[in-house]
Amino acid sequence: EILVATSVEQLTQAVRTIFNHMRRIRNAVQYPLWRAYHLVEAVSRDLAAQLLKILSTQRLMQQEAELFSQNMAHCADLFRVWNDEVGQFRQLVREQLKKRGNNE
Repeated sequence: EILVATSVEQLTQAVRTIFNHMRRIRNAVQYPLWRAYHLVEAVSRDLAAQLLKILSTQRLMQQEAELFSQNMAHCADLFRVWNDEVGQFRQLVREQLKKRGNNE
């Protein structure tokens, strides 16, 4: 969903969807936790690339102040959602490490 998003709002929704799916790691005992961290890193790279792609099509410095403020509010919301989701995921991985033992 991230790679086909055409707006910052779609990116925000894609981040929520991806992390909702990744919470299933709680039930996937066979999935190595270190791979989950690498997956989050890959999602982060894709998110950054797509955000740059979306924003580069807009002439931010030539927009009306209200439209610019809306765009920046959408970006702030995206970063807030990312931060919240990564924090929750990090906590989930910590809990899983405790349950599985620290062999990962």
